[in-house]
Amino acid sequence: MTMKSYPKQRNRAVPQLFRGLNEQRNRNDRTTRRQRTIFLLILLISVIGMTLRNYLFLGDMGFGDISSSSSSSSSILHIDRRSWCERVRVARDALQLPFLHIKYPCETMEPATSAIVCMITDGTTEEKASRVVFTARDYINGALALGASLKGNIDPSRTHQLLLLREGFELETDDVIRLESVGWTMGTAPDFPIQQKHLPTFPRYKTTYTKVTAIGLSEYKCVMLMDADTLAVGDLREVMKCDTVFRNPKNNRVAGTIDWYQMRWKLFNTGSILWKTSSTEMERVFNLTKDNSFMKRYSSDQDFLNNVYPDRLNNSTFNNEIVALDTVESRSSSTSSGSSGKSSSNSIILKGLDPVIPHIEAQNGAVVPLSWDYNAQTHAEVQNFKFWDEHRSTTKILHFTEKKGWQCEKRYDPIPKGTYPQRCKRKVRDPLCFCGEAHLYWIALQKAEKSYAMKSLTLSKASSVDKSRLKDK
Repeated sequence: MTMKSYPKQRNRAVPQLFRGLNEQRNRNDRTTRRQRTIFLLILLISVIGMTLRNYLFLGDMGFGDISSSSSSSSSILHIDRRSWCERVRVARDALQLPFLHIKYPCETMEPATSAIVCMITDGTTEEKASRVVFTARDYINGALALGASLKGNIDPSRTHQLLLLREGFELETDDVIRLESVGWTMGTAPDFPIQQKHLPTFPRYKTTYTKVTAIGLSEYKCVMLMDADTLAVGDLREVMKCDTVFRNPKNNRVAGTIDWYQMRWKLFNTGSILWKTSSTEMERVFNLTKDNSFMKRYSSDQDFLNNVYPDRLNNSTFNNEIVALDTVESRSSSTSSGSSGKSSSNSIILKGLDPVIPHIEAQNGAVVPLSWDYNAQTHAEVQNFKFWDEHRSTTKILHFTEKKGWQCEKRYDPIPKGTYPQRCKRKVRDPLCFCGEAHLYWIALQKAEKSYAMKSLTLSKASSVDKSRLKDK
């Protein structure tokens, strides 16, 4: 190569070098753009996934009437990262009557949609107990059996268990451990102040107005208030989602089962009811007790509430229509889509049996018609056997009414067929009367004692380890 040709070759090589660099840079740019596109696509999928998760799960963790003020679009995108204690504080601040505040330790609790609530408001001594007045031990054992029966029938990640003692009612430490061993979080319910002239005359009901304060637990969407004489015998996950029951937020206040009362369908029974929680509604209900045009000496908190929400009070024809629709056929494959029947963003296709009786007018009222399955009153086994027998296989909550589980003889197997009394007269009563389901109570109480034994063993081992460490120091 001559000196003259070198510049020409160099002049040709430089553009080729730049072209090569440009091509490499273009290839790198295409790779970078492709990687950026893939990254953005993954990010978009993640955001969509988180949004859906928020809608399907975290969106479920609302609290009563506090969240209802936000729009539906914002509720889908909003992730509530507050601690449970913060949510409880906000709920209590919303209730402007501090003497109605319910208290419980929230520090270790995770967010939840709903709660099972049981309250012990009083209990007499063994000496003063009777067929209709019960001891504190009776109620404690009832709460133990109820707590044990809830295991496997609720989702603890979505539904809390609160056992609330009326102010002034105290338990021995050992009883607290027993109750906590079956899943209860212990708390305090306030004394619901009622003028002396309006207190029920029946001793057992003088303190039960306290149960009304459950309405104010607005950190939850809904709470199932279950008396200590009830028992879970079926899955409650569907009803405890709340939205599967309260489909008309504007009108619905409570969901209750019609009472088999004096041989006819009347009132809604409050032994097991589902409250749509609301601090505003709690204040309204309390203010009614100060209204002389409304308040009087009602026979019980159930009588009072049936006058606050009179949907089932004096309408036998309407009540009979509702009960007639409480069948497997009418409740199967129901669609929760509001009263209009049109689907909406929060409509839910219920699997199995709808917890709500499909009576459109009743569904849109203040008292949602909850199926008999969620408050099967055991006196109906004697007084309305055909109806009882038709519904027993789908029953989810037993309510020991005429005779409590603890009043029946201790047994762990059903009463043999043919030995159950055909008639149960008040004066000369067979000891088996109204005790057809009592073996389930004793089985649940036995499970509670086993849970307590296991927890005691765990606490004993932990105590031994602590003592050993102290000795080593």
